[in-house]
Amino acid sequence: MFGKGESQRRETTKVGGIPYWPADRPWPTDDEGAPLFFLAQFNFADSRDLFPTPLPGDVLLLLVEDPEDYLEPDLIQFEWLPLGLPPVSHFDESLMATTAGPFYGVIHRSADYPDSTGRASNLEIRQSYDLPILNGTKIGGVPHWIQGGDGSDDQFLCQLGSIQAAPQVPYPWVNQAESLSLGFDDRGIHGDSNEISFGDMGSIYIFLDRDGSITSSFECY
Repeated sequence: MFGKGESQRRETTKVGGIPYWPADRPWPTDDEGAPLFFLAQFNFADSRDLFPTPLPGDVLLLLVEDPEDYLEPDLIQFEWLPLGLPPVSHFDESLMATTAGPFYGVIHRSADYPDSTGRASNLEIRQSYDLPILNGTKIGGVPHWIQGGDGSDDQFLCQLGSIQAAPQVPYPWVNQAESLSLGFDDRGIHGDSNEISFGDMGSIYIFLDRDGSITSSFECY
């Protein structure tokens, strides 16, 4: 679940906006010294019980060299940070990988039921395949593969899904009661500030290797 705008908690899970980065540390750069772009971050502090082994940090930042090209494997860089750091008070907007949002995560505990996939497919409801395994941004659980997965047996950490609010219902964002239309302006779900689409409404899947390194994969419709 997402709220729109900046959260009062800088360390919260979020897409876009001002990252949780220590004020006394230089912003990361690529091999040629150019600054990286901030895409998103995940806060695992309230989700440690979902993982069998300790994680390397509390907040995982997703950084990219090119805000137009980062969906292929190995094009996203990751930074683990602990909680309690004095974060930067401002951030150069030109270093944000997306102009939409920002969107911040609000905790909603749920569960995945991969063994119920067959039963869900027999239900006469729209997009029943989204019922047994949550399709969207999440921490832990089971990845909701769009194209069948990559066969990875590494530990699944989180999934960053494309963001698009439901139209014509109250609270399209948890902090906004007024509904959104199907339009392409600021009051529509397809407006530039209301939607982030990775490819064709795809998702980025993030895993923890046995050696502690982070890998990612991407699938879309």
